[in-house]
Amino acid sequence: MSQEEEPLEGIPVLGYAGGPPIPRPQAGQRPAFNARRRFMWSGEHLFRIYLTPEFIYFIRIGGARNQEQLMFGVLIGYVLAKGRREKEVARAEMNDGKYLEVLLQEHKRNHVFPTADISDVVIEKAGWGSGNPAKFSFKAKGERKRITMMFDRIEDVHIAIRRLPQMFPGTVVKIEFNERKKKYVKARS
Repeated sequence: MSQEEEPLEGIPVLGYAGGPPIPRPQAGQRPAFNARRRFMWSGEHLFRIYLTPEFIYFIRIGGARNQEQLMFGVLIGYVLAKGRREKEVARAEMNDGKYLEVLLQEHKRNHVFPTADISDVVIEKAGWGSGNPAKFSFKAKGERKRITMMFDRIEDVHIAIRRLPQMFPGTVVKIEFNERKKKYVKARS
């Protein structure tokens, strides 16, 4: 008999605890993009947003942007901001191998909504002078106000425009990418 035994025909291979393992999504196996959400008393937080068929996970990977420039001036702030961006990328990569349920426990601002509780998803321009390429907002069951999140990068907007309408068929996209200007502009009616 060979070193690797083949399972007997007709008998299922059992996992731990006497049954097949329950599929649990890992962060790196899910479509994801980054966006910022502002909280009343704790400022803004950068979240990695993971989409699953049942849930939408918001996992914090960083804090406020440009905060360093306000506190220390432009030159020192630039150096500190570069380090912050590198930490955010490293945090997102580190999270890729973890289960989403585990990530929820790692920061008090991490949260999750059932996809069935999300409605009225809108992707639109962020507004004049905001410095963001776009924003998206939605209503969530149990939340008093509409939740609005800002995108920092165009790449995240691309992913959101591709993925959110697949999960939420009523998604309204009010922007389009202008190749000449290399930015998102208000969509022509």
